[in-house]
Amino acid sequence: MNTLSAQEICLPLEHLTLNALAWGHAKNPPILALHGWLDNAATFSLIAPALAAQGYYVLAPDFAGHGYSDWRPTGTPYLIWEHVYEVLAIAQFCQWSHFDLLGHSMGAGIACLTAGSFPERIGQLALIEGIGTLATEAEQAPEALAESIHMRLSKSPVQQQAIYKEKELYIRARMQGLGAVSYQAAEILLTRGLQAHPQGYRWRTDPRLRQASSLRLSEAHNLAWLSKIQAPVCGIQAQQGFLVQRPKMLARWQYLQNLTLLTLEGGHHLHLEEDTAPAVRQALVDFWHPHQP
Repeated sequence: MNTLSAQEICLPLEHLTLNALAWGHAKNPPILALHGWLDNAATFSLIAPALAAQGYYVLAPDFAGHGYSDWRPTGTPYLIWEHVYEVLAIAQFCQWSHFDLLGHSMGAGIACLTAGSFPERIGQLALIEGIGTLATEAEQAPEALAESIHMRLSKSPVQQQAIYKEKELYIRARMQGLGAVSYQAAEILLTRGLQAHPQGYRWRTDPRLRQASSLRLSEAHNLAWLSKIQAPVCGIQAQQGFLVQRPKMLARWQYLQNLTLLTLEGGHHLHLEEDTAPAVRQALVDFWHPHQP
């Protein structure tokens, strides 16, 4: 495996500052790598170096509220289309007219929205364990909005920051969290997921990320976005992952115009596990052919 080391990058956007990890040379063709919910840029640590070795520049930002990036201001909710805005703001900051996208889980959904709204700007698109966004149908939207507002007004427990002395407790918690991972994978995520505190440690992620969404796209919305994507797509779903448990999401693949779909061994974080990451890495290397300057 290529041992290209990651570089820490600061992205001072107009409204907030995002921090990122980057692999490869900034003058090479860019691949913007988008992580999943409650994860961070370190999720790509086992696959990004191989793409950099192919002659690409892989830039993986921590989304707002995640990792080392700024939280959204008090009173400003986390809406998925705001992440799309920040994807384009990053491209503008980096002066990219065209770029490729690699997304995992929530990041794959954000990548789909970006590629569907700006098809002329996206060259290639790789989706790991995600296609589109979680959907709420129109008849469910009033109750979903009520639940979200209730959580914000009640200062629900999800907004409280737990503080523990032992880092090991956080590793164990992440291992058992949504999208369970191995000890090694949890350690990688926690390199950007924990913050030192006088009494020990606390999560870096904004606790408001756990609030119910005020509004989600419907299934029809998702299909409309997917049908607008023009870029070649490499889709990777895990045999023991989330997608195989969601028939509606699996049905979405047929709406992509130029798709290579792979089902690989592993769970939702198959790209981050030492035993399953090599197959993901090889699939992405095959998809992104070596770039010749």
